[in-house]
Amino acid sequence: DKKVLLLTKTNGLTKFLYVQLKKIDPKNELKNIQIYNIDSFVPLAGQKLGMPVNRPKRNMTKEEKQDHFNNYYPQMCINIFDKFNEQKYDLVIVDEGQDYHKNWFSSLESITKEDGQFLIFFDPLQNTLENHEASMSEILKKPDKIGYNSFPLTANYRNSSSISHLLSKLIKKYFPEELNYSQHASESFPGRKPELIEIKNFDDLVDKTVTKVKELIERDKIKPKDIGVIGVENMTPLVNNSHVSLGRKLTELGLKVIKAEEYSDAYLTPEGENSITFENYRRFKGLEKRAIILVNIFEINSETVEKIYTGLSRARGVLTVIGNSKAINQIKELL
Repeated sequence: DKKVLLLTKTNGLTKFLYVQLKKIDPKNELKNIQIYNIDSFVPLAGQKLGMPVNRPKRNMTKEEKQDHFNNYYPQMCINIFDKFNEQKYDLVIVDEGQDYHKNWFSSLESITKEDGQFLIFFDPLQNTLENHEASMSEILKKPDKIGYNSFPLTANYRNSSSISHLLSKLIKKYFPEELNYSQHASESFPGRKPELIEIKNFDDLVDKTVTKVKELIERDKIKPKDIGVIGVENMTPLVNNSHVSLGRKLTELGLKVIKAEEYSDAYLTPEGENSITFENYRRFKGLEKRAIILVNIFEINSETVEKIYTGLSRARGVLTVIGNSKAINQIKELL
């Protein structure tokens, strides 16, 4: 009879977790488990309890949107659960805590019962907020100051040891102050050595990505649903001085191209096996694929390393990186 709330940052992960929950609970016996995207949770809770919460307007500026999601929503969350104390949860689990603005910390505490439990999972190395100092991870990295216990989870069970070793080297070189968050690999699953492919321009990127997808499907017998193509930088053709669309080229292979929000669709029906996921690194957070093709990398530096680290770590066993010569050479040095 305990009320459990699991909060995520992306819609794709929310939907996928619901699919997983239905698989283990087809009779809906675990109906007290609720899973929400944080930006949907507050307005839906307000609607349910009769406290209207304003949705963001279409014509909002970037600054207005940031104020809405990072100030207005967290404050409304506190207002709702201060008024409806009986609606609080016995257990609140927050995923991807580093992607929440620090204003959310007290708001998320406010929805947990006084005798309840509050768990936050976070990886400071995947902090993709423009202002890193505004991340909730800055609070979480000093648990003693907020009266919380911290449990470092350093064993990597998602990635093959070949991929995990690359991630470890990336951490040591580009995150020297964050070595507490290093990881060790599970040596029981070595996997393939990551493949690096150099490209000259965006058209070349599209050609080589399509060729690699065909190779994974035809030679390696990997189902399309188990392949993800992740863009590190903007994949819009015009932004890249091109008229060639990668999504269109993948469709011409006879594949159904889906976004991260449709991630779970590929696993629901037999027809979903022909679906390939093509998305940017931010929306793919929390998700994974057997094979990942990480594309459109120009350089590894302090501004791009979190994006690249996030993208690389989505691959369970087969990783291909497609980028310009500078980025490829930087990764070769790590290997």
